[in-house]
Amino acid sequence: MRQVLSASFPTNVVTDIKRRAKKKKVTVSSYFLYLYEIEKDMISEEEIIVMRDKARSNYKRGKTKVIKSLADLTT
Repeated sequence: MRQVLSASFPTNVVTDIKRRAKKKKVTVSSYFLYLYEIEKDMISEEEIIVMRDKARSNYKRGKTKVIKSLADLTT
């Protein structure tokens, strides 16, 4: 089931959103769904911080590998 979501934007933002939707050849509603899906797949700031902390910990414990090329990653 679908529901209506109402939002208020400045005129210049509405104009830009409509232009971007038209450029993608989709409705404004479809454009917002597209943006939602993109945002959903993004890595959050919190996830990046966790990954950074884990990488620092691994580095300090010597659990990193010195490589000469990207091919070394597969060995």
